[in-house]
Amino acid sequence: MVVLPGVAAGAATLGGTLVSRSRRLSATSPRLVTRTRCFLFLGAAIGILAPAPAWAIIITSGNGQGNTTAPANDPGFANIGRKVPGQGSGTFIYLGNRKVLTAAHIGAADVVFGGTTYAAVGGSTVQLTNADSSPTDLVIFEIATDPGLPGVNISQSAPAVGANVVMIGAGLSRDTNQTYWQVDTSTPGNWVWNPGTQASHNASGFAYSSSSAVRWGTNSIANNNFDFTVPAGFVEGLFTQFIEGASSDEAQAATGDSGGAIFYENPGTSQWELAGLMISTASPATWSNVPANHGIFGQVTLAADLSAYRSQIIAAVPEPASWALLLAAAPGIWWLARRRR
Repeated sequence: MVVLPGVAAGAATLGGTLVSRSRRLSATSPRLVTRTRCFLFLGAAIGILAPAPAWAIIITSGNGQGNTTAPANDPGFANIGRKVPGQGSGTFIYLGNRKVLTAAHIGAADVVFGGTTYAAVGGSTVQLTNADSSPTDLVIFEIATDPGLPGVNISQSAPAVGANVVMIGAGLSRDTNQTYWQVDTSTPGNWVWNPGTQASHNASGFAYSSSSAVRWGTNSIANNNFDFTVPAGFVEGLFTQFIEGASSDEAQAATGDSGGAIFYENPGTSQWELAGLMISTASPATWSNVPANHGIFGQVTLAADLSAYRSQIIAAVPEPASWALLLAAAPGIWWLARRRR
């Protein structure tokens, strides 16, 4: 498992650090001054220095198998698609005007929205870039037919730290039973994850199962100013942290959901916005020998901050009319990466 420098251990007692959700900031992050930069090279599944992984949503509520239909306050559940069964894993976000957004390490593919398969248009893929023109882990491609779904609003700025979000992705579910460990942390860099019990443990989480579904869960923004690098490129990012009991349907990424959405309801407009796209997961820097194929309390979900790439996304999706009007008012912003404050 990749480690995340500067992130406290959250709800887990590992490392002797407990932080509330409102304080879950990188210890190295001078927020609103300069971005934290974290160069992570992420492996397939939970390896390191291997091809980039795909991740999926697991939730703490019930037996973990719920939330496969839109929530009552729906941020855009129908706009989340998945690969055709048997063709691999990955999650896709329908933007409008037959354009689809996903992680670059997932790439263009035929997509299933609402049980219907939509063919990807060959040669339509555009990889988004950073302010220095370097590639990032985001691509937009076109599908051949219109699924009849509405467009989405892209956040103009990252949600504040502590803002509640809804995470939606496709991929593996979790086992119904929680896993407990009594971790021996006496040797830094060589922790031993011994089996624990509900009554006696200092770490817990959930193993991934073999089933999959498009699923939603809840969390909040732990850091809105966190950059990282994966094999597909540098990413201007943010992250959420998996904290037991912190929200009713607490969510964490797991295998099968790179490209999944992080939605935020803007209190100023009372409208849902697409704020982030899930890229990977990571563990606090002090952890070692982390069990594979588990979502463990204290880990984080790394996501692209889509406000940083908003002008490029809007340029690729010239409809609906409201977006066209925005672009007419600011013709010079097309394909320019927004300078971060």
